[in-house]
Amino acid sequence: MHGLRLSLLANLAGSVWSALIGFAVVPVYLDLLGIEAYGLIGLYLTLQSILGILDLGLSATINRELARSAHLPAGAGTPAATQDLVRTLEVACWTIAGSIAIVGVVAASFAATAWIRAEHLPPATVREAVMMMALLAAIQWPLGFYYGGLRGLDRPGLVNAIQIITTTAAAGGAVLVLRLYAPTITAFWTWQIFVAAVRIVAVRFLLWRHVPPAERPARVSLAGTRHVWRFAAGMSGITVTAILVWNLDKIVLSWLLPLNLLGYYLLAAQVAGVLSFAVTPVFNTVFPTFSALVVRGDRQALAHTYHQMTQVMAVLVLPLAGVLIMFAEPLIALWTGAPITAKEAAPPLRFLVAGMALNAIMNLPYALQLGVGWTRLGLQINVTMLCGLVPTLWLATRTYGATGAAAAWFGLNAIYMAVGAALTHRRVLPGETGTWFGRDVVWPGLVAIGLIAGLRYVVEPASSRVVQAGQIAGVLLIAMSAAVLAATHVRAAVFRQIGRLALP
Repeated sequence: MHGLRLSLLANLAGSVWSALIGFAVVPVYLDLLGIEAYGLIGLYLTLQSILGILDLGLSATINRELARSAHLPAGAGTPAATQDLVRTLEVACWTIAGSIAIVGVVAASFAATAWIRAEHLPPATVREAVMMMALLAAIQWPLGFYYGGLRGLDRPGLVNAIQIITTTAAAGGAVLVLRLYAPTITAFWTWQIFVAAVRIVAVRFLLWRHVPPAERPARVSLAGTRHVWRFAAGMSGITVTAILVWNLDKIVLSWLLPLNLLGYYLLAAQVAGVLSFAVTPVFNTVFPTFSALVVRGDRQALAHTYHQMTQVMAVLVLPLAGVLIMFAEPLIALWTGAPITAKEAAPPLRFLVAGMALNAIMNLPYALQLGVGWTRLGLQINVTMLCGLVPTLWLATRTYGATGAAAAWFGLNAIYMAVGAALTHRRVLPGETGTWFGRDVVWPGLVAIGLIAGLRYVVEPASSRVVQAGQIAGVLLIAMSAAVLAATHVRAAVFRQIGRLALP
């Protein structure tokens, strides 16, 4: 458990720092580039997520296999076989990355004229930006594979050190380039490409340095992938459908709305994405841990860790979600300094945050499914939801605009939680649904959100932005403290730590 805590803290540090840097530079980007250029940045983030369809389960597979390799019985695997697996999947990864670059460059003219509806940016600028976005996506695409391998090898500190350094360089350097060189979207993408190239070279070197050494050089071996193809195929199906579910709202809106209105929605989506500061590190911590516990056959430790980390996720996510929902408009105004932007982005933000919070909690059952190698449930749920989401999203967007799309996203995740959690527990941890839902999720959430709702109508709006920010931060601190006290596992861990610190 000590190692689990250290891994979680390392992952949280990297995630929180990346989120802080990302939010700090957005007002600068808006000021220097304008809302249309920022819309292109938001579209790139969407494109990058959609391209995860091509992952084919490679990142999750290498994570799981390297995590399992240290716990397999003697003779069940060799360092040479492990290196061959890494090399084979790596070659597949870079082949896909090259395809992304070629297709993106070829499709740039179509995207600039027939898809993206810019009102002020010239078509030539948009076309050049799309080409650079494709090149950047290709360079960054294998990053998930290398990070997955390092996490499987239990190197969370190394992964997050790289993330902190390169995120700071990408964001801080972009601000300097825009201010000192040229405030253009082309200059922005040029710097991002440079940082991405340095990062991918460094991460590849570090992964191969930590893979167990073998008596011969690694080689491509399709035969060595036979034992993982079923898991990889299942993960590929889950990835494809999940990415479509996650990004369908943005795809539809990019087609139906002008670029400036799309920019407001993508801004709201970025704010909602702050919840990933907890989701990503917790998932990256528990997935290899669950995989190792399954190999050891320790069901009791698996159940204990599962409930404990669900409560950690609830404490980290639900109070923050409550604050973002209740204080949506003042928070965006404080962040951007633009009341009009806050008014446009706040309504969809509330629904997006609510949906993200439910999805965050469901990452624990999902990690449990993958830990036991069960990919069918996730794929079935995603396919079913996707079939229902397409007509619902189109109708909601045409009728209610961006807010309707966000509401459809929330409804999707409410159904996902109700169905997915029960089915997961019935298969993997029978009899745990009531405890998980009531004690681990609902009770800490009710306590935190109830306090936030009450304080929202007690706290008087301040004229000073600093004072108002302090008030909202105080509400969040109170709500998180209450959630800690309501979460039994987290409360016990906190009190134990306080007791150790209090001892002479």
